[in-house]
Amino acid sequence: MRDEAPPERLLTFKSGGWVILLAAVLVLAAVAWLAWPVLTGGRAVGDREHVESYGFTLTPMTVPRATLVAANMPKDGMHPLEGFRVLTAEETDAFDGSRGGKYLVSGDWVIGVVAGGEARAYPLRVLNWHEIANDTLGGRPIAVTWSPLTYGVAVFDREIAGETLEFGVSGLLWNSNLVMYDRRADADDESLWDQILGRAVAGPAAAEGKSLAVLPCSLVTWDEWRHLHPDTTVPAPEPDLVKAYARNPYGPYYQTGKLRFPVAPLPPGTGETVPMEPVLAVFDEGRRIEIPLETAIDATRVAVDLMGDEGAARFIFRDAEDGVAVALAPDVASPPPTMFAFGFAWYAVEHAAREPLSSRAAAP
Repeated sequence: MRDEAPPERLLTFKSGGWVILLAAVLVLAAVAWLAWPVLTGGRAVGDREHVESYGFTLTPMTVPRATLVAANMPKDGMHPLEGFRVLTAEETDAFDGSRGGKYLVSGDWVIGVVAGGEARAYPLRVLNWHEIANDTLGGRPIAVTWSPLTYGVAVFDREIAGETLEFGVSGLLWNSNLVMYDRRADADDESLWDQILGRAVAGPAAAEGKSLAVLPCSLVTWDEWRHLHPDTTVPAPEPDLVKAYARNPYGPYYQTGKLRFPVAPLPPGTGETVPMEPVLAVFDEGRRIEIPLETAIDATRVAVDLMGDEGAARFIFRDAEDGVAVALAPDVASPPPTMFAFGFAWYAVEHAAREPLSSRAAAP
């Protein structure tokens, strides 16, 4: 009798099958991540590499096209903070941080906003994972925006020409800065808005020359903000992101100063590595006054001179562990609009934009 051939050996975990299984799981996870908006009724969100694949109307475009790039993130890959409940300062202190540590500690940085007599603090550690907060504060619809790559902080009035806009994260960057889009039922009606410029840069709204009203805001530590505004509220954390809020994915970026996306032009004498120095921009009577925060304590006198006799009461500069905190004085009835960004970002948008930076202020 002829011997039977030995049975063919199956691929097992010991013989390397786990590698194939792991690869399959990763591929399926990636596909599901990209397809989720479509499967849940959303639109195609872009391939994370080609700007045209995001489905936005790119004409007219009021900024140079070369530095509008995909941010390695699909459209709506990061969802804005909205529809949240709020916590008082005391409730924030008492928040159960068993899964991700304390929600806020004294040295955490926040964007502070006052509108209609109400004060609210938006933690940067939270906005790292949302970048936009569509909110209503004191009866005013506002957009609180944070662009980590440019250290861009800006708060806008969401009401324009009688319409209240809702903003989403486009997945695109211009000069490494956050590019938002206004949500519409039809994607063809959506427009792209650059954060630092404060205006529409592509699409129907750009054709109409629309810009957003810039509102006053503070960039301070939680301890400083609650001292100035003890009645402040804070957006409650999203339960699924509590652990993420405790991580700062941009720490190495700030330490190395190496740009991840194209910025042009850059200040003279800089290259891929640029100084990461936050700059306060104050809009006053059609002027934009820039104050580098690393020298803000010494520059306070300059700020007072530029802002006139009332300037001394408008700003409070404080040395903080990780920088200089800038607070709008709570006793000033009509504070000027303010924004923040790294110096290289201000330089780039000033020299690359085809129109001057917006200085349109909202009525108090």
